[in-house]
Amino acid sequence: MKATLVLLLSLCATQFTFAQTSKVFCLYPDNDTLWVGTFGGLVKYNIKADSSFCYTMANSGLPSDKIQSLAKDSKDNLWVGCYTSGVGYFKNGTCNTMFPGTNTPVFTGQYCAGMYVDKNDTVYFGSIHSLKRIYNNQLESKTIGSPTSSDYQTVRKIVEAPDGSHILATDFGLQKYENGKMSLIKNMTMKCNALKYDRSGNLWIGTEYNGLYKLTNDSLINYNTSNSDSPSKITGIVIDKNDNIWLPLSSPEKTGLINFKETGNSKFYNNVESGYSLQLTIENGDSCIWIGTIPKGLYRFSLSTETFYKVELSSGDLSDVPPISSANELKIYPVPVQDILNVHIPPCSSYKINIHDMTGKPIYVSAWKHSSQTNDLQTINTSFLTKGIYFLQLKTDNGTYSKKLTK
Repeated sequence: MKATLVLLLSLCATQFTFAQTSKVFCLYPDNDTLWVGTFGGLVKYNIKADSSFCYTMANSGLPSDKIQSLAKDSKDNLWVGCYTSGVGYFKNGTCNTMFPGTNTPVFTGQYCAGMYVDKNDTVYFGSIHSLKRIYNNQLESKTIGSPTSSDYQTVRKIVEAPDGSHILATDFGLQKYENGKMSLIKNMTMKCNALKYDRSGNLWIGTEYNGLYKLTNDSLINYNTSNSDSPSKITGIVIDKNDNIWLPLSSPEKTGLINFKETGNSKFYNNVESGYSLQLTIENGDSCIWIGTIPKGLYRFSLSTETFYKVELSSGDLSDVPPISSANELKIYPVPVQDILNVHIPPCSSYKINIHDMTGKPIYVSAWKHSSQTNDLQTINTSFLTKGIYFLQLKTDNGTYSKKLTK
C-alpha cells in the first residue's frame, strides 16, 4: 500500500491568506488528487483542474486541523493522523474519528507520525516512545525507545521490508519491527527521518545530522558533507522511474531539490522561496515531484522542464484574517442560485473560477482569464447544478476568495 477543502461562509466574502495551509507536513498522491496535510486542515488538490478544497474540524469532523500523516487502505479510506489529537479515517468528505487522542489509556496527547497501511489494512503510526497499530478497530501500543528520557523519541517513518517486516525511522535509530519485537539495525543509533527502497532492494535512509545512508544486504554506506553532495539533514527521499534519487534542501536559506549522485556531480535546484522543505512525493506517472514546505506551502517540480511552480492552496483558517473592505467584496447574484450565476470580479489582472460540491469534487472549472476592467462581470451557466450547497472559489493575482452557494 502507498503511504506516501470546505469553509462555510456568510454572503460577505472573505479573502484567504495561506498562514496555516502554507505549513505542509505530509503529502499523499492519489491518482489525479494530491492530499496535503497541513496545520490548517486536510487539503484535497485536484491536479488536472488546479483547484483545491480544505477540510477542517468544522466541516468534516476531523480530529484536528493539524494533519501530521496520511495513508490509504484497500477500502479507499484515507487514514488521517493529527498532531496530538487522534486518528480517524476520511471518505466522501467526512472523517470518522477512531481514537480522539483524549481519554484513551494508550494514546493521549501524542504525535501521529509516519502513518502506513499494510496489505491486511493494519494501520501503523509512530508516537512518542511507542509504535501504534490499529487492527480490527483495536488500538495496540508497543513501547520503544527510552520512556524515562526527557527528549521526545518519536517514530517518524514506517516502510515495509521485502521480507514483510517493518522498518522504522526513529529519533533513537533505525529499527526493525517483526513478530512484536524491536531490534536495532546495523547499530544505527542516530536520529532518522526518511526511508525509501529502490528497485534493487536497497534501503535509503535520511538522517537529521549525518546525511544519507544506503543499506544493502551486507553493507551500510554513509554519504555526508565530507565525502559527497549530500546535505547533513534529510527529511524526505523520492526515487523516480529512472532510479534518480531526489533529496530536499532543508534550510531557512535554501529550499529546493538535489538530484543526488553517488559518484558526485549532483545537480542542485534551489529556486523555491526560502523556507523549510519537509516532505517530498512523486506524482503517479513520474511527471513531477511535489514539495511540501514550512512556511511557504506547496510546490511542484516538473521533471521534464526542471522548473518549480508554486501551488496555491485553499485555507480553512480565517482566525487571523480580517474581512476585506466592502468595496472589494465578492458579489454574486441571484441568491439562491438559479440557472445563471453572475459573479462580479474584483480589480485584478487575471482570474479563475472553480465551483466544488460538498465533497470537494470540482463541478465547474474555468480557464485563467485576463481582466482589463475595474470590475468585470462573469456569467456562468449553472442550470446543470442540482439542489444543494456548493462552494465558489475565485482565484486572482491579488488573492483567493471563496463563497458558499445554495441552489
